This record gives sequence, structure tokens and C-alpha cells, in this order.
Amino acid sequence: MFDDMASIVTKSNEIELGHALLLWISSFPAAKSVTSFEELQTGLIVWEVLRDFAPKAFTPSLPSQITDSIEGRLQYRK
Repeated sequence: MFDDMASIVTKSNEIELGHALLLWISSFPAAKSVTSFEELQTGLIVWEVLRDFAPKAFTPSLPSQITDSIEGRLQYRK
């Protein structure tokens, strides 16, 4: 019985946490229209949000898109 209750509480917390994350990420201009996790799957929107935090640390392209350059490979390993 307690295992069932623990899974309900955990699932509820996960849903609340997920909702809070979507609200937070949609507060950035790059992610203004995000309403689901599926929209974040490519990583492009998250990358744009990270660029808002530290533009010098995050290049204009995702590392997987610039792996031909040494800079891209090094950034991807960080």
C-alpha cells in the first residue's frame, strides 16, 4: 500500500517539476512559445536559452552541428 502512495506522490512531484520547468524555460525570448517537452527534444531551444546566460560560452550553433571544427569538438566535451 505504501509503495502505491509513494509512486503517486513521486508522479505528482514529477508533473509539478515538469510544469515549473516549462514555465521557466518559456520565460526566455527564444522559448516564448514552448508548451511541451517534445518541443525541447532537438536541443535547439535549450541551446538558445543557454546562450542568453553565457553568450561567450555557447556558440551560435549546437556542437553537433559544428563538429568539423576543433572549437566545436572541444565545446561538446565541456
